[in-house]
Amino acid sequence: MKEIIISSNRGNVAVKVEKRYIKRIRLRIRRDGSVVVSAPYLTPEKEIEAFVKSKAAWLMKNLKKYEDAKRYADFFTSVNCGDVIKFLGGNFKIDIVTPDSPRVVLDGDVITICAKEQKLAFLCFTKWWKQYLKDLVYRLIDGFMPIFAAKGIARPSISFKKMKSMWGHCNRQTGEIVFSYYLIKADVSAIEYVVLHEMTHLIYLGHGKDFHSFMDKYMPDNRKKRALLKTTVVDR
Repeated sequence: MKEIIISSNRGNVAVKVEKRYIKRIRLRIRRDGSVVVSAPYLTPEKEIEAFVKSKAAWLMKNLKKYEDAKRYADFFTSVNCGDVIKFLGGNFKIDIVTPDSPRVVLDGDVITICAKEQKLAFLCFTKWWKQYLKDLVYRLIDGFMPIFAAKGIARPSISFKKMKSMWGHCNRQTGEIVFSYYLIKADVSAIEYVVLHEMTHLIYLGHGKDFHSFMDKYMPDNRKKRALLKTTVVDR
């Protein structure tokens, strides 16, 4: 048996079967989106098939999460007139026009890129959205700083990186916070949550009771905003 076909309302899913020196049957989704079930060498085919079918609901749920995560987590690799992209938690349409000078204009749910060439349009847009995210994060930090300054906490140094495994990272010893560029896909409320979360680590190292009490005090709806990371960006 080389593969097992699982049928659902999302279509058929092929599950590759492999025999290995392991103790239990395992089902997993690979990074490329393919599905594999691994089983001990002497496991009967009927037992493997029954195991996979028993996990059908789990498989479909997690395949959807994988597809959403891939769609939302990917950076903008190109921009074309008429494209619809995920930006700040919403869907925005791309319009490209020929101008006198290159620039990007945000109007409602339309992002207009003014550029004479396709390559220039992409470069112009990339520079614009990165700066847009930086400006937004800086404004949010400015808004929270009075809280931290009153506690003797200095303004943190900020940088941005393409981090897929985390939205932000705070180095309490150096007073540095790194934010993920992927936040550009998130709702502004979710970005606000990430900023306060990382700034709170300037005071509290872990996620203990004091950490959550601080978050609840200065952002009572922080759990709701955190949930937006899963609905507008999707955990990777």
